[in-house]
Amino acid sequence: MSKSISTLLLFFSLVQSTQAGLLGTELSLQVIYQATQSSSIETIGFLTTAVVDATNIEFPSVAELDVEGDNFYVVDVSINVGDNYIEIGFENCPSAGYTAGYQNGYVFTFDSGIIATITGAAIDHDATTIDLAENDVTFSGNQLTVNVEGLQYNNSSFVRIDLSTEGGPVTKPEISVNDGFVRLDTTRGNAPDDTDCENADHNGRMVFDELTFRS
Repeated sequence: MSKSISTLLLFFSLVQSTQAGLLGTELSLQVIYQATQSSSIETIGFLTTAVVDATNIEFPSVAELDVEGDNFYVVDVSINVGDNYIEIGFENCPSAGYTAGYQNGYVFTFDSGIIATITGAAIDHDATTIDLAENDVTFSGNQLTVNVEGLQYNNSSFVRIDLSTEGGPVTKPEISVNDGFVRLDTTRGNAPDDTDCENADHNGRMVFDELTFRS
């Protein structure tokens, strides 16, 4: 009886670029204020981290992060994060304005181990209702800063920042072997130790995403 082994595989280097988006990753938030370009940056809202979840608001009340005893007031916005966006809602807030300064706003730090690389951020002007300018949203490394200094808001105000990512589904190459065999050696996980692949007949490493055996 002849057997055909059809193997869908991905080299490990490809596995790292197969997913895009924030769902399931950790995102940290910190609220900052800087009066002038030369002055020190004040942390007015404690650093906190949440796992991005499609069913929950990650930061429902940012005022809860307020550092007590300083001279600053943290606006009680809610921050909801999706796979490729961040939304700031003002439903908890009376009409008022952010304190003016060089910087006053939110610093988001993305999980350094996120598989997809976030390449940029842009204001969704159709959804955003406060006067946020393009240079108020800056992305560098794994941090996004939204500077709302001096901006006015009320309880119907809204901000949406769209994130662009590289990555996404990768077409899986397929290898079929008819009337033959494939020799497999077991290794320890996606990043095996060198000693797992040191034999002379070991020609490379690969991760098997799916194996299909047909008779």
